[in-house]
Amino acid sequence: MQTAILKPSPDHFPKYEQQSPAMPECFTPNFVDYLHRTFNGPQLAAIQWAATHTAAGTSSGVTKRQEPWPFTLVQGPPGTGKTHTVWGMLNVIHLVQYQHYYTSLLKKLAPESYKQANESNPDSVAMGSIDEVLQNMDQNLFRTLPKLCPKPRMLVCAPSNAATDELLARVLDRGFIDGEMKIYRPDVARVGVDSQTRAAQAVSVERRTEQLLLKNRDEIFGHIQTLKAREAMLSQQIATLQRELTAAAVTVRSQGSVGVDPEILLARDQNRDVLLQNLAAVVESRDKVLVEMSRLLILEAKFRVGSNFNLEEARANLEASFANEAEIVFTTVSSSGRKLFSRLTHGFDMVVIDEAAQASEVAVLPPLALGAARCVLVGDPQQLPATVISKAAGTLLYSRSLFERFQQAGCPTMLLSVQYRMHPQIRDFPSRYFYQGRLIDSESVANLPDEVYYKDPLLKPYLFYDITHGRESHRGGSVSYQNVHEAVFCLRLYEYLQKTLKSLGVPKITVGIITPYKLQLKCLQREFESVLRTEEGKRDIYINTVDAFQGQERDVIIMSCVRASSHGVGFVADIRRMNVALTRARRALWN
Repeated sequence: MQTAILKPSPDHFPKYEQQSPAMPECFTPNFVDYLHRTFNGPQLAAIQWAATHTAAGTSSGVTKRQEPWPFTLVQGPPGTGKTHTVWGMLNVIHLVQYQHYYTSLLKKLAPESYKQANESNPDSVAMGSIDEVLQNMDQNLFRTLPKLCPKPRMLVCAPSNAATDELLARVLDRGFIDGEMKIYRPDVARVGVDSQTRAAQAVSVERRTEQLLLKNRDEIFGHIQTLKAREAMLSQQIATLQRELTAAAVTVRSQGSVGVDPEILLARDQNRDVLLQNLAAVVESRDKVLVEMSRLLILEAKFRVGSNFNLEEARANLEASFANEAEIVFTTVSSSGRKLFSRLTHGFDMVVIDEAAQASEVAVLPPLALGAARCVLVGDPQQLPATVISKAAGTLLYSRSLFERFQQAGCPTMLLSVQYRMHPQIRDFPSRYFYQGRLIDSESVANLPDEVYYKDPLLKPYLFYDITHGRESHRGGSVSYQNVHEAVFCLRLYEYLQKTLKSLGVPKITVGIITPYKLQLKCLQREFESVLRTEEGKRDIYINTVDAFQGQERDVIIMSCVRASSHGVGFVADIRRMNVALTRARRALWN
């Protein structure tokens, strides 16, 4: 990965246009049909490449096989279902990773069922058993737990808490789909929660740690005894299942397959598969019990006479334990550099960075330094980049993302080209000038009937209003700009829209008022003050800067450009900011 970052070579770049990736073997026909029903062509291609990429870089052993080019680049223009696609990617990446884990786990626990030459050792179940854990815990907690079979590991990052939590909420709400078309929810953890979203708090390693630290002595010791009993029961189940699998394998070898009734062969295979699935499930449950007990044993030292219990050390170990146990860890790119990640007993197989074009190259190095051999970068270099205050740093391309540098080096990207947001007239200009004319309308957008208010010549889908008497100005020594006449016009246009909708009996629609300048934002807020105090205004209207509006959308967008002189157009001259401004509207955009 280091070589790819420092010296990206066209010889190693993937050939997306020339190759069509095959579905991984672990995908059932029903699951493949589900993918085709749920995702459009470009989305599915990105998901298939991510799955193929994962399969190439996942190994069942300790070492990872380094392929020439470890990155997958997916460009998601506005309204193309980027978050939906990333959710699909996470699902298939997890399935591929989990299949490798499942196979290696069962080969280790039931070698006879995989027809390996070595005889199975019934004593192998004792590895990682509770007795061994308790025996070695005081010596070094984290030398014992890695003996448990490591599960798939994926790190999901974004530059902001909002983007990170949006993906986390999608995974928690929808879960994933497995090969049998059942919904399942992977073990996830959120590291570095600064937001207050319910989804993030529920799986926050910090919050879960604080809840554990509040437990008293009786609760801890009582729970330890319960876990001991459960571990003993699960270990016994594992031993029983292993014996049954070994016996079944011996029977198969003695009877053979030649001349055996096909129905009997099918029944034998089905019985073996059920036993293997049960074994994997019980081992997973046993491993969870061991990990949970390890956390309680950290706390138990607090009540032990003569122990050197250190609260901060205990807190750090508990947080690392929750992150270690998770199959998918969500965090921001900056939080991935926290000390917690240096405490993990094993790194990550895959890193997925969303909104990657909004993070500078330096910003994405911490997550890439955590051991992953594969990385998926999802973003859009045609939208706003990382914020850099220093002009000198900006001149030296500090705001340039790794995504953008790879793209400039000739690395192909997979473009999500079907848009589900904008009226065709609104989509036309951004598609032609920012995406080489490659954006197309989904059927849901193309087949939408015209809004009734389009009949009014002042409320067409895509209009520019020339405010000839408007003038830009400063205020109170601010370097920002305002245009009072434009702000007043925006209010009048909004009031005219509301009056028209009421006369036509049209249900309420959402409206966004955007501007490139913070001073104009304050001016707009003053003009709309009485509107924003009403219940309708609080619910249906949102006023903010273009930068703050990235990632959002409204039915109608009214944009105040502010600049009205021969000195240039200021912020709007940045084509990426212009692209964001022109792609927020679903049904009408008025500038």
